[in-house]
Amino acid sequence: MKKEVESTCPEPLSRPITTNSPVTEGRTLTLESLSTEQELIRWYGPNGYVKEYQYFDNQAHQQARENVTMADAGEYKIQYIDGNGCVYAEGTTTVEVIAAPLPSCNVAANTAFSSVSGVGEYNFTYKSFQQSSSFFEVEGSEGYAGGDAMHWSFISVGVPSPGIYKTAGYAATTNLEVGVSINTGTYQFVANSGQDVYVNKVNGKTEITFCNLSFNNPLAPSVPIYISANITE
Repeated sequence: MKKEVESTCPEPLSRPITTNSPVTEGRTLTLESLSTEQELIRWYGPNGYVKEYQYFDNQAHQQARENVTMADAGEYKIQYIDGNGCVYAEGTTTVEVIAAPLPSCNVAANTAFSSVSGVGEYNFTYKSFQQSSSFFEVEGSEGYAGGDAMHWSFISVGVPSPGIYKTAGYAATTNLEVGVSINTGTYQFVANSGQDVYVNKVNGKTEITFCNLSFNNPLAPSVPIYISANITE
């Protein structure tokens, strides 16, 4: 009988992993464990995910996986390996990837309707989806750029990922927010902060939808304005 060779490596210490799971499909998954520069670090995960870092890499304990899919859900493991080749410490976590939530209302593609006649009512015959520095700007109107128009402003490089974004006045300040406004003549109507805007991919096209969003009313501050809209790439 072959004699088993005892391992000289000690039992690994436990290292926690923090994550932003559950993460919406198409967004970025983040993973983080304890920082160290004394051991080699390896990460393992589903969908063939393996990352190895050498000693003294002070970013090795952090991971970011962009544009995750359902196949990226599952168990992730980190191992810290010392100079003797022993797994000095390790940790695991389970990541959930979820589909982007659907809008809570049904708005016809490229239309908007309002509780106040003449403000926020559109059939979007002109649409613009374009990058502007670190912002991704979307605009829709019934004619051409520069006129009466509805505007969305995301902090994003490229088309924003699917998911729910919170309104933040005229301009977003984080990549989980969106600025929503309407320019009409000399007046500007801005969506009140903290409301939901849905971004979805449908048949390969980006759809942006919001439902009964409240806007400020510079013409009659005591009269609330509620608007629902959909603009499709």
